[in-house]
Formats: sequence, C-alpha cells, structure tokens
Amino acid sequence: MLFVWTSKCVALCLRPLKMILSTEDQRSAILSKYKVPVDVAVQANMELQFQRNKERFGFLKWGSNAFDNMLVVPPGSGIVHQVNLEYLGKVVFNREGILYPGRVVGTDSHTTMIDGLGVAGWGVGCTEAEAAMLGQHVLIGTCDLKEIQMVLFLLGFAIPKESQSKVVEFTFHGTPAQLRHGDVVIAAINSCTNTSNPSVMLGAALVATSNGTNDTRSCSKKVDISEQWSVIYIFVMHRVKPWIKTSLASGSGVLTEYLGKSFNIVGFGCTTCIGNSGGLHESVGSAISENDMVAVAVLSGNRNFEGRVEPLKRANYLASPPLVVAYALAGTYISLIGLLIQRVDIDFGTEPIGLRKHGKQIFFKDIWPSTEEVVNVVQSSVLPEMFKATYEAITQGNFMWNQLSVPSSTLYTWDPNSTYIHDPPYFKSKTMSGPHGVKDAYRLLNFGDNITTDHISPACCIHKDNPAAKYLLERGVDRRDFNSCGSRHGNE
Repeated sequence: MLFVWTSKCVALCLRPLKMILSTEDQRSAILSKYKVPVDVAVQANMELQFQRNKERFGFLKWGSNAFDNMLVVPPGSGIVHQVNLEYLGKVVFNREGILYPGRVVGTDSHTTMIDGLGVAGWGVGCTEAEAAMLGQHVLIGTCDLKEIQMVLFLLGFAIPKESQSKVVEFTFHGTPAQLRHGDVVIAAINSCTNTSNPSVMLGAALVATSNGTNDTRSCSKKVDISEQWSVIYIFVMHRVKPWIKTSLASGSGVLTEYLGKSFNIVGFGCTTCIGNSGGLHESVGSAISENDMVAVAVLSGNRNFEGRVEPLKRANYLASPPLVVAYALAGTYISLIGLLIQRVDIDFGTEPIGLRKHGKQIFFKDIWPSTEEVVNVVQSSVLPEMFKATYEAITQGNFMWNQLSVPSSTLYTWDPNSTYIHDPPYFKSKTMSGPHGVKDAYRLLNFGDNITTDHISPACCIHKDNPAAKYLLERGVDRRDFNSCGSRHGNE
C-alpha cells in the first residue's frame, strides 16, 4: 500500500493509493488570538483551511474521481500515519486466496509507526512515492548494524555574558510585555506520535487535575476526562503569558471520544512540529528579530532543530504531553506567587513548581501520576467502539469537502496563473528513448553543521522578508493568504 499527503501532480496512478489530507495549515487566524472558545477553534480553522487551500483540495478531489484506485481521506479526519495505524493498515492481505503480509511506503517520517502492528513501513520522499504510483520499484536499502557510526551534534547558542540578562520591552495588544533570552513564545501539545497515544494524553489530564498531593485520585474509578481537560484549558490557555502561543492538536478523531468535548483543540493534523503554529504576533516577532533574542518553544512533537518550528525562534525543547502541562503549570504557579516568568530551565527534581494555599511547596513528584493509575484510566476510557464510530464514515467527508465542486474530466485543466499548482514541465520535451546519464553535475551550496534542510527548504510560515513573500506579493496575494511554505510546494 502507498499513502501520501502531498499535493504534487498525480500523473498516472497504477498502484493502489491512499491519500490522507491532514488539516495542516498555519492556523494563524485562530492561534494569534491566543484564547479561543472550545467549540470555535476547529470549525474556524477548517473554514480557513478550505479558504486557503480550495485549489489544492479541488485538485486532489478531482484525482480521486479520475482514478479508480485512489482513495482520499478528506481534511479534518486526522494525520496521515495515525489514520493508517488506526484504520487503513492491514497486517495480512488476501487476494484471490493468496495471503501476503502488509507493507507500506509513505511520505512521512512517522510511517514506521505501523511497524508496531507487524506491518513493514518505510518513510520515503515524494519522488519515490510518485515513482511507486507509476508502478516502479522502491529500492529500500539495508545495512549491517555493526557498520553504523553514531554521531552527536550539540548545537548551542553563544550568548555573550553581558547580554545574557538582557530584557526587551515591547507592547502586546496595548499591554506592556518583556522578553528575555530563553523565554517561551510557543507551547504546544501537537499531533505526530504523541497525541496518538492515549496513555500520554490521559497522563497529561491527570497531571493537570492533580491537587498536588497525589493521594486523592482513585485508580479504581473512571476519571471524568471532560472535567480534567476543562482544567487543562483553564491553566494552559488562561494562566500563561498572553503573548505565548498555546495549542492542542490531535492526529486522530478518536481523541475527542475518550477525552470528551470540554477541551480546546485547534484541529486534526500536523501543526507546530512542521512549522504550522502560525506566525508569531508581529510585536513578539519584532522584539525577537530586532534584538537578536533566543526565543523558545516547548512542544510534544519530534522536531526541535532550528528553522523548523518557527523561523524567528532558535531554541526548541521536546517534551511528552504531560511534561508540557507540567512546564505550563510550573509557569502558572510561579506567576500566581508573584514571579511572572515562564521557565524552561526549572529542575523538577529539586525545585518546587508552586505553592498550596497554606504555603506548602508543591514538587513535580506530587503531581505526576503512577503507571498503574494511567493504565487503569486508559482501560476504562479508551474503548473499541470509539474507533469504530470515528472511522465508519471517515471517507464520507464533511460539508465543506462535499460542497467542493471539481470537473469530471479525466485530464486536469491547469491554471497558468496559479500560485499553488503548476503543470510539471519535466516531461514536455522528453521522448520514449529512455533516461540519460547525468554529466557535469555540481553542488549548488556547501553549508556548515548548523544549517538544516528547513533553513534551505522550509515547511513553516512564509516570513514577510522571504523571497517567496516577494513572489506572492507581486502576484497579488495578500500577506494574510501566504499560507505555509509546505502548502506551496506544489508550485515548483
């Protein structure tokens, strides 16, 4: 099986193709508000998603009608590898009485999650995926583990001693604000593998609702998850500094079943980890760039290298969902006792994260749930019926998807003025004589160790000073409609 989540051209689909359209947008219209009612965020982001990506979605919906063996899972259903794990993946296929094991290649680094079910999965690039669609073999390299050399690069931020205590004053929505080196500007429980795991999500809920004694939560009774996530919403969304972007995004619709509907969620799909948290507020961004500040993100994703999460932010710390909540609560409790700071350097082993009403210190160990407690909550709260209810109608789409009108022709009509999708020129002058060797090729650029692929070809938001921004402005695209770099990779 092949699944992809790219909007590049589907020229001819010879192999069965499963395409999952993750709700992967900047979400800037919502997250820039920082505090959004529970029942508003998802719907508003979906509307923004369809407004910005109507052309891309229309192209893919056309493809699902034009090809017999192409299945499209509409936006708002989940993230690609999680939908595959919970719904699409098969351990054994039966074709006319012949049984063979399931295997999958997908355009996502999390494709290998399916290995947990005994299905061999490989993450590949778009070129390899498109070759597979055309019936070509995908060559999977193997190696002798004894030959692997582990290399560790420690990337640091050299801040002169005289600048380490620098405080930048700025105004956020008319409110005086301060920014120091190491201050958090993005805090996110995001999709990827983490929100796919009920134990860490329910663990986060238990951390948020602890009274600081770890002696009142009963492992034998069913936990009121809706009440817990109301508490997470109160603490994480209302108690942190107002200029910090906070969000919770899920990779699976099942999450809403076992957590209830009283928590704040921005959507289902890739968000902060791939740079889709949306741009920082202009005042925050200016404070960072004009003063060369090292700002920080804390997220439950799996990408933390510079240039990935947000172009103005250089330091990113990865944490599990319950640990993200713990950091948020640490900042919350500290602010309540008079120290208005959001710390990422707290030592949970020796430093208190807050105070009880009578002044007794609360430590990390006082709020962290036991493994037994988490297991019991998962067993009582995550039920098979939830998965069946979520996926039985997943391919039927939603109102916006079903209302999207696309042509019924078998050939796509390219728009030469499009800033999203272009007719690929690569084969226009080609003949059937076969491929030719590459001669006189040379490297374009040579970079040092601190340059990542996301510096060269980013997936996150399009900065106002980026050459891509100039290109779009010249073609009449308003800045608020720039979308993300990743969403415009089809225009190459």
